[in-house]
Amino acid sequence: MTAFHYEFVYANTSDTTLRQAKFHQRRIDAANRRYLSSLHTLARVHKLALPALQVNIGTNQVNMA
Repeated sequence: MTAFHYEFVYANTSDTTLRQAKFHQRRIDAANRRYLSSLHTLARVHKLALPALQVNIGTNQVNMA
């Protein structure tokens, strides 16, 4: 589930106790942490990606990723 879904559920829950509100907030915070961690990992992988290499030998062109 996504943080958006958890926030939607929390916003549409009526008469929550303090304990339930804390549970919802912890669940939303955990989902946000997972989301930000995945973005961080994706950025690191993107940064590590090697550029494409193009080699021209005579009239033959070879592209390597």
